[in-house]
Amino acid sequence: MSREGKNNNKYSAEFKMEAVKRLEASSAAVARVAAELGINENTLHGWLKKYRDTPIVQIYK
Repeated sequence: MSREGKNNNKYSAEFKMEAVKRLEASSAAVARVAAELGINENTLHGWLKKYRDTPIVQIYK
């Protein structure tokens, strides 16, 4: 998974989806997965919420 963008606060749609998939596929806490990926826990929570609230086709467009 790679980050893209003008600064370190931008992540590619692929990175976001892979992070959410990794979280959903494990029994690990959000904090642990976020730490493993080097991202903020709240960022991952936001991606997870968006994933659960939005049809898959519309996510991160």
